[in-house]
Amino acid sequence: MIELIKDTYDTYQNDREGKRERHWNRLFLFAAGALLISAFSDRSDGAIFNMMVTGLTILTGFTFTALFSDHSMADVGLPAPKNETDRNDVKVLRRLADNFHIRSRYFIMLSIIDVCLLIVLATNLAVPQFLTEMAMALIDDTRADFKSISQTLSEAMIWAQNLSTFVAIVIFLECLFTFYRLAETIIAMVSRRRAYLRQ
Repeated sequence: MIELIKDTYDTYQNDREGKRERHWNRLFLFAAGALLISAFSDRSDGAIFNMMVTGLTILTGFTFTALFSDHSMADVGLPAPKNETDRNDVKVLRRLADNFHIRSRYFIMLSIIDVCLLIVLATNLAVPQFLTEMAMALIDDTRADFKSISQTLSEAMIWAQNLSTFVAIVIFLECLFTFYRLAETIIAMVSRRRAYLRQ
């Protein structure tokens, strides 16, 4: 996964300046937004998680469709280059196609992780009554200690849910950004390919 993240961020290049794009400000804003949403949103009915899962599945469907279309193989089926401009166009198309495939892998992997996390968060997990009764029967003599442990575990569960919500929202925002860059890449491929075929 770390290698995939590195490969994806390596595709974000500023061609004019020949440098990698910087993303720290965007990632900081994503984290700040996710923190606000996770702190102040009402997650009791799981509606926010259901909406996020729905959005991700739709975007993943679009990505799969684009992956298996002719446009993702931008440099395939083109007439042979006639001059230096054509050769440069083919090189750019190959790079765009490679970028698209790397970003697609990253997007799909993130989507799967986020959907799994969101489904767990949307499920209101609770300790079954019979387990609680069994635990109470086993430690009947130390009921006060059990209440203290139970309260600590309950607080830990709330913290874990808040942290998981934060992580899920950050991943969701990263998915949206990656999908935007995928769309940008496919549009660039289609435009460049069309221009090449018209020459």
